[in-house]
Formats: sequence, structure tokens, C-alpha cells
Amino acid sequence: MVVQLKRMKIFELFKMEKSMCKISFENKKGLECHGSGFFCEIDFNFPIKYALFTNNHVLNELNIEIGKTIQFECLGFQKSLFNSAYNTVKKEIKITEKRKVFTNKELDYTCIELFKSDGILDYFKIDSNIFKFDKNDLKDNDIFILQFPNGNDLSFSYGRIISLKDNSILHNASTEEGSSGSPIIRRNKENNIIGLHYGGIKNRYNFGTCFNSILDNIKEKNNEINCIYIIDKNENEINLLHDYNLDINEWDEHEKKIYLDANLELKENIEIYVNDKKIKFDFKYKVKESKELKVKFKFKKLLSNTSFMFYKCSSLKSIDLSSFNTANVNYMKGMF
Repeated sequence: MVVQLKRMKIFELFKMEKSMCKISFENKKGLECHGSGFFCEIDFNFPIKYALFTNNHVLNELNIEIGKTIQFECLGFQKSLFNSAYNTVKKEIKITEKRKVFTNKELDYTCIELFKSDGILDYFKIDSNIFKFDKNDLKDNDIFILQFPNGNDLSFSYGRIISLKDNSILHNASTEEGSSGSPIIRRNKENNIIGLHYGGIKNRYNFGTCFNSILDNIKEKNNEINCIYIIDKNENEINLLHDYNLDINEWDEHEKKIYLDANLELKENIEIYVNDKKIKFDFKYKVKESKELKVKFKFKKLLSNTSFMFYKCSSLKSIDLSSFNTANVNYMKGMF
């Protein structure tokens, strides 16, 4: 049973109504579906300050390509002093190169950076204590879930955490279709967000992802290299990255293993964007016309080996490493 949200001062939670949003999207069959989302202000050193969170199955890689527009509804101001009902405000944000976006199918989350110019009214506050929660202490905790079940008005349900394992939360708070992307909120004085709801088994149990696992994943993925390649008019193909297989005979057996492992790590974990368009992975790029190319490399996890990454990349003229995280790098020989 989902309880309709009454506008009364029950806990501090209900002051956060305007931190929620309803998201409409098309499923794989082309049918219109609804999901929930919420806005967060992250109050510690993190890649982004303000963010919209929902599920990957609500907003996935196809929805969040550069140039796409995300549309959603949130609560506005009261209509009048004598009417407690709220306006529904339709908003949209455009995905641009400047807006950071993170998504992960396994953890089933999507995180989109928000700016003050987006005009969001309120945010849930997320502080560093999210990383200090002991999973054993969270079991049997009472929880709230704010949601837009079946695409209807904002509602809440309550229940408790049954178990936690790895990145997952099992809970029994009531949800329905349209609740995907809702925050799992601990019923305590701070109303901490501890998870992201993503689905369940009808009339039995529901599932979510631990929020600290999501934040950890974002911190790890905030790792990119921006490059500028200036193309000579005579070049038909350029090296974006160094392919170690080209000159593997130059290395001794020990180095061969190190560099071939680095090759494999690149292939498995890198995404390549040329002029903001994602391309299929290759060490080379066929030049269509002679001009300046802006190339971005994004990594699914922190690299451990960047040796000779840009070796023999003669068209490369500029590299921006301002957001590149080398915390996990063990080998960096000849990277540049």
C-alpha cells in the first residue's frame, strides 16, 4: 500500500518535496513510461556539486547523449495562501559537453550534473557521513521512500531494510511501477539517503542500490583525458593511442606482458569521443577532412598502466589532464 503524501510537518522529510521529480521516458517497445528521480546537493569534495539521480533503466546511455534533452516534472510553489496544492512545474535540461553525466547498468543508476541556471528549487543534502554507515548497522532500520507510483502524484511509503549484501539493499517498503529511481531514506533525524530504489517482486520484496556504492563508482569514473589532434592535409589516418602490438618485438618478455596487459585494460575500459560523438574503440582514426579534432577519452575504471599511451601519436598537439585521476597507476613509462 502506498500512502498519499499529506502536506503536514511530519519529520523534516516532508520539507523535501521539491527535491523530487517525475521523469517520462520511452521503453524499448516505444511505450511511454514513468520513473522517479531526486535532486542532491553533495557537500564534500566530489566531481559534481548538484545532481539529478535516477535509474539507468529510466535514463540510459541513449537518453543522455550530448545534444539530448531530459524532460521532467517537479513541484513548484503553492497556488495561494488558501490552497495547499502545488503547481506541477515542467522542466528540461540539455545534455552538453560541459554537463557531467555518469551512468552504470550494473548498479542501475544515472547521475546528471545540475547547474544553478537549471532553476531547481531544493535539494537533498548528502554529506561525507554516507560513506561511514556500517551496513550491519543499517539492517532492520526503518526507511521512507518518496516516489511517483504509476506516474501519479508524489506519495510515500515506509518499511524497513531486510538485508544488505555487497552493493544491494533488500527492503519491504511498498512501491509500484513509476517508483524506479526513488531515494531510499533512513528514518532518523537527518533523513539520510542510503539507497536508490530500482525494482522488486510484486507483493514481496523490493531492491535498491547502496548510495555510497554509487558515489564511489562516480568518483572512480570521473577520469578523463581531453586531447586536441591537429590533422595535416596529407594524413588519412592518425594514431589516437599507441597500439603495443605494432612493435611488440621491441620489448623483452617481462615488458611484453606489462604492455599487453595495458593494451587489454585500455580496450576494456575506455570510451572514445571525437568532437563529442562516441566512436567504436580503435587505436587509429580515419580522417575525413583535414581539421582540428577534439578527442576525449573516458574510463570506466581507474587505469593501472598508462605506459606509452600516446607513443607515436604524432598528430597530438595538446592534452588536458586536469581531471585525470592517477591514483591507481603503477606504470607510466613513456606515457607522453
